[in-house]
Amino acid sequence: MIRLQRDFWKDENFPYYLVTLVPLGSGQSGSGGGGFTNAFSLHTAPENGFSYPLLSLLSHEAFHSWNPLKLGRMPQSSESIYWFTEGFTTFYQDRILWRAGLLAFEGYIESVNRMWRDYYFSPAKNASLRELIERSRNDQVKGRISYERGGATAMWLDWKIRQHSGAKLSLDTLMFDLCREGRKLPELNAERVFRAASRYLSLEDLAQFRAYVEQGMTVEAPADAFGACAVREMVDIPSFELGMNREELLEKRRVAGLQPASEAYKSGLRDGDIVVGTDVYWNDTSKPVKLTVQRGKTRATFEYFPRGASAGMVPKYVALRRESCLP
Repeated sequence: MIRLQRDFWKDENFPYYLVTLVPLGSGQSGSGGGGFTNAFSLHTAPENGFSYPLLSLLSHEAFHSWNPLKLGRMPQSSESIYWFTEGFTTFYQDRILWRAGLLAFEGYIESVNRMWRDYYFSPAKNASLRELIERSRNDQVKGRISYERGGATAMWLDWKIRQHSGAKLSLDTLMFDLCREGRKLPELNAERVFRAASRYLSLEDLAQFRAYVEQGMTVEAPADAFGACAVREMVDIPSFELGMNREELLEKRRVAGLQPASEAYKSGLRDGDIVVGTDVYWNDTSKPVKLTVQRGKTRATFEYFPRGASAGMVPKYVALRRESCLP
């Protein structure tokens, strides 16, 4: 994975890169970690293996060794540039896996659809950049919208640069420009990104780019982003409905507040069940929820799709072919 990142940036200027693996406790699932100087600490359950979620996480965190660390110093208000440092990194994390053959085209399309779905359903989808900055000051956290909206914006920008250059250039070109500028222009801010993008966009497209970032205008999902390899549709999808009290599940590891008409109830789960294992793709209705519960001396796993009422129309890309579809 580190080799893939270095090859992408064409940069070998690292004395070392250390990755440590820290096992989660018994019954815990998922993965996480923290970044350090030329190092990353990866936390995961031993039984997970190097599956897609783990590879995607590592790809994301390794990309941060350049964005932002080699592109420039973060501004005082870091939330003002998260749409780029986190969002554009979100765009590239699975794209690099796809390019390297570690993720099939269909798998990559699925991750793109998940990004657009999360973006469309975010309650902060159309919040202005100023609102997000103010929110981060009060909440002391950066919201997921910076990842999702930034990723969608990056995909749109890549499409526009390819259009204007006759497919000779891409978002890669812009990223390399910013990396080369990093030594001369030490601060990484929105104006620097806009200025670099202006070399490859029309004035109208540049204004639209600014509107996505600063005003929170809904980002256009490019209809022909993948040429003949995939088609974009607008589909009506169900809302994510866990069917029970989320806080009770996460904090007390038990089923409570079970909704009688929910898919969770239909699966056989009941209030009071003690949860000893969880497997949840939050906000993703295409993946089943799997909960392992303890009832006295009996342990059983219940599985259901967390689907509720219609959540609205969202973009969805459908793969048509996989041959010759690498970007």
